[in-house]
Amino acid sequence: MRQFGKGHDHRPQRFVLVATQVIEQSLDVDFDLMISDIAPIDLLLQRSGRLHRHTRDHRPSGFTTPQLWIVEPSFTVNGKADFQDSGYIYDRHILLRSWLTLRHRPQVQLPQEMDPLIESVYDLGMAIPEGVEPVHAEDWVTSLEKYRVEEEAAKQTQANQVKIPPPHGDVKPDQFTYLKKEDDESAIAAATRLGEPSIATIFLQRTDCGLVFPGSQEQVNLSARPDLALIRRLLAHSTRISKREIVKGLLNQENPKTWTSALLRNCRYVEVNAQGVGVVGNWRLTLDPLLGVLIENDSKS
Repeated sequence: MRQFGKGHDHRPQRFVLVATQVIEQSLDVDFDLMISDIAPIDLLLQRSGRLHRHTRDHRPSGFTTPQLWIVEPSFTVNGKADFQDSGYIYDRHILLRSWLTLRHRPQVQLPQEMDPLIESVYDLGMAIPEGVEPVHAEDWVTSLEKYRVEEEAAKQTQANQVKIPPPHGDVKPDQFTYLKKEDDESAIAAATRLGEPSIATIFLQRTDCGLVFPGSQEQVNLSARPDLALIRRLLAHSTRISKREIVKGLLNQENPKTWTSALLRNCRYVEVNAQGVGVVGNWRLTLDPLLGVLIENDSKS
């Protein structure tokens, strides 16, 4: 931080810093050039945020624009990508898709291209891009299957770790509610579920002219596939709801068929009237300019 943080007083004229992934985690540091091993694309983008982070009067010759160099994989005798050390840290399928997404791109425009780049890697339902060599296409299929199996196994393992022991077993409560760690023996470690279910809920207002964003005249056509700009607008008019009954009702509701983007796939939308009131099952949702979303049981009114 002293050498690469804000300010010029202690910045070295020449310096090579070798760092682990800690360098990508919320450090307010500034580099002229970064060289990185291959990693999941979201982490690479996060690392790129340490390039030219601060305004400086002078940059070294040849580095007046931010540059991130990514080490290319080597290849096995049959042509498969060998991600070497990164393959021991990150999932192969995510590394493969990250590399395939970036390998022919000489530059990336941020933040405009951030969402589509991340979607191209983490949208598991996306088809294999055209032009991918057969060896990489086969690797895509096999690594995706393994990724899904391991993801499900990880959830099972996490659930088993917080499973309540049998009532007649010789187990004390603190043996399953606390982790025995040297640094913090009192840290609560377990819950009885992975988390309250919640869902990103997008609110649209019904008018005589069709659906619009609440409080505006900007129309929303659900029959047309939204571009990235519209997706961002939709997400900007969303909030996460965790009321169990509402979540269940929304999950039973189908999204528009045009919402094929991974950014919208796990969202649902609610229509509200001119007064900003919408209904999901027995629950009334009201958009309040001061309080946000008010949830009331409609069956009691």
